[in-house]
Amino acid sequence: MLHDARIFSIGHAHRVRFEPPDVVVLAWNGDVEPEHMLTFYDILEEVAQGRQVLVMNDLTHSNDPGARTRKVATMDPRSRLVGALALLRANFRLRVIVAMMDKAVRVFQGQTRRTACFDEEREARTWLATQRQHLAPIDLASAF
Repeated sequence: MLHDARIFSIGHAHRVRFEPPDVVVLAWNGDVEPEHMLTFYDILEEVAQGRQVLVMNDLTHSNDPGARTRKVATMDPRSRLVGALALLRANFRLRVIVAMMDKAVRVFQGQTRRTACFDEEREARTWLATQRQHLAPIDLASAF
């Protein structure tokens, strides 16, 4: 299905690939600023079309997100579009940060998001496929 993939750029270093019907592959490279997170949510909103998606986040070359970026990531109602999150090659520190962000999403957005960590892309994709059954429609209009 990669022939149907759509590729987006965020800033000069970050990439997003949408693989229809419901997989989003995100590669953060370097610093992630709040505006990068907002652009990611814009892309999610465009490709998700009112339904949750499966996100694989490759953190191989990512720096830790700062406090402002973490706040944007957890407070934006569009975070509910992420039905399941597979972290790829995240170091221990990033795993802890994302776990704390998941708790904030649960508190502020009322969503319990399924998140798992993987060292290999194939494992991440296999796990995401098992999460597809849990995806749900999302009404963002009522969230704003």
